[in-house]
Amino acid sequence: MRRRTLVSAAGVVALISFTASGCLSTPAATKSASAETAKDTVSIMYAFGSAQDTAFRKDMDAWSAKNGIKINYIQSDSFETLIQTKVASGDLPDIAIFPQPGILKSMASKGKLAELSTQVDVNSVKNDILPGFLDAATVSGKVYGAPISMNVKSLYWYDKTAFAAAGLTVPKTEADLEALMAQIKAKGKTPLCYGMESGSATGWPGTDWIEDYMLQTNTTDVYDKWLTNEVEFNSPEVRKAFDMYNKLVLTNGKPGSPTRSTSRCRTTRASSREAPIPWDWLS
Repeated sequence: MRRRTLVSAAGVVALISFTASGCLSTPAATKSASAETAKDTVSIMYAFGSAQDTAFRKDMDAWSAKNGIKINYIQSDSFETLIQTKVASGDLPDIAIFPQPGILKSMASKGKLAELSTQVDVNSVKNDILPGFLDAATVSGKVYGAPISMNVKSLYWYDKTAFAAAGLTVPKTEADLEALMAQIKAKGKTPLCYGMESGSATGWPGTDWIEDYMLQTNTTDVYDKWLTNEVEFNSPEVRKAFDMYNKLVLTNGKPGSPTRSTSRCRTTRASSREAPIPWDWLS
């Protein structure tokens, strides 16, 4: 039976959240692509669950049945912690789908990932995706993974009917947004809902918010230099991002209250009798 490289299939399955997949390596692993892929059972570790997990397994099971390779799925809500533990103990999955490229790059720099070229034609992958995408999984000029999905993040969701009924208009500037939130509070409503809790990954919506603001309000050059610490965290650009986050997210949304709350979502529809005007920040 003709068998294809599993990494290639995994990259095709879900081209939709900025995650990246990489092949884990051990000190004893050979550099031969044929040796690394000649397996009847391959393990894939990833973080996403629920409907996405179900759809992923359905597609991969179809590929598995066609190509005669059994897949061992390792889904973990604590991916960031568990992948570190597995690497430290030598209990490595064959493929890991990283929720963000930082962990991938860290492991690649420590020699824990196999180069993507041992599995697929990297030039072919480059020609098939947007320019620069592989940079997220490139360390010292070597490519260790490929983005397989992309999420649209940092959006405001609002109820048009509720907005119109309340006499509100969608803001076009930061000043308009701050004025809108003050206007909603003046009506006795909570202006913003923001979810932060995510188990062992709690906090990622906050980092996404800051990163997105940095990218939207600065040049790509500033953003890239921030990643390499040439633009430091106490720089004017980063301070501005945190100041805006502080104004919009950390200021208590309860009308009439000057206090702050950093550990809980502002009044949400699910838990409050005083439902806010639907204007939610989802990251």
